[in-house]
Amino acid sequence: MAKQVMIVELRGKTEVRRETVNVAHLHPMQLPDFLGSQGVSTVIAGGVDRYLQELLRLRNIEVIWGINGNVDEVMAVHLRNGLQLGMGLCPPPRGRRRRRFRGVHI
Repeated sequence: MAKQVMIVELRGKTEVRRETVNVAHLHPMQLPDFLGSQGVSTVIAGGVDRYLQELLRLRNIEVIWGINGNVDEVMAVHLRNGLQLGMGLCPPPRGRRRRRFRGVHI
């Protein structure tokens, strides 16, 4: 889970405010409630667990995952309505790849 989130306030297509917030103290399942309390309507992330995605959606927070890169560039594309679900690839895991065998993780 991310240790920090950046909350960007928009008015129309204009960025009004940007704030980095430490969320390391939160349990991952507390994140949707916290983001909702901050007025967040969209989460843009490299990866979001499916269960967490559902919790966010239940709080009317749109999830756009698979996005990584420079924040300024990502926001510029987002403001042009150019971000799409899964359009960017998360970097591959480092080291040995995990393989699944009948529900057992190796």
